[in-house]
Amino acid sequence: MNPSIHNDILRITISPTGAEWTSLIDLRDGSERLWQGDPTWWKGQAPVLFPVIGVQTNDSIRVDGLSYPHPKHGFFRRHVCSVVRHVEDELVFELRSDAETRIHYPFDFRFRVGFKLEGATVINHFEVENTGTVAMPFHLGAHPAFNLYGESHVEFDKPETVSIFGVTPAGLLTSDSKPYLRNETRIPITPSTFVPDALVFKSLTSNGIELVSEGYPSKIRVEYQDFPYLGIWAKAGAPYVCIEPWIGCADTEGLDVDMRDKEAIRIAQPGGTCTFAYSVSVGNR
Repeated sequence: MNPSIHNDILRITISPTGAEWTSLIDLRDGSERLWQGDPTWWKGQAPVLFPVIGVQTNDSIRVDGLSYPHPKHGFFRRHVCSVVRHVEDELVFELRSDAETRIHYPFDFRFRVGFKLEGATVINHFEVENTGTVAMPFHLGAHPAFNLYGESHVEFDKPETVSIFGVTPAGLLTSDSKPYLRNETRIPITPSTFVPDALVFKSLTSNGIELVSEGYPSKIRVEYQDFPYLGIWAKAGAPYVCIEPWIGCADTEGLDVDMRDKEAIRIAQPGGTCTFAYSVSVGNR
């Protein structure tokens, strides 16, 4: 049985495989706010993306002239983690590097994914520790999917004038962009919103976004100040939407660079730890 934590307002359940949320219950009305992974649409729920995001050129990463096979969104989501802390309102998972992780990623690390409840908010925090002797590059992202209840939209905290980047059929980004929002805050979610693929934003001024469904009285709010990029995605016409805070993004078509030179890469120095967090709140409209 997957471990869970709760307070008077929320209960969340997380799988040790990839530290992936499997449930987000609003105890005030008993509603399930997290997508339940119906494979008709998408079997995922809230994977953690580490140490890469999206598709990599040639399905691999290059480090110091050597190539390592790497699955989309990183290997972490397929690995079973250890529970290192579990109290009523907090849960922390850990994965340490081993021979299997080094097949894909030639670095020594300790990666912790934690969940802390504060009122109607879940704080999802991350610690990337370099336990090796060389600088360690990485990307990090979250991919939670939330249920939609009828006509829905997402709304940024501030008016945005931004472009989006194209996505190839293989899942790589294109080098060109096109204008998407012009001093606007709202994006309606319709069957055509995510055709052909995700909305990928790299230059937002907002640090928060809200999901509002007309058929439900409460809204989901995601705050992502530690994450400079944001993806929004669903299968076309699906009854969910993913709000994805990212540090980094998929590779760009035609570019094949060393991992240390990837866009928005972070570097953990030997013996150093990098920490990040984003939050999800369930509140009144």
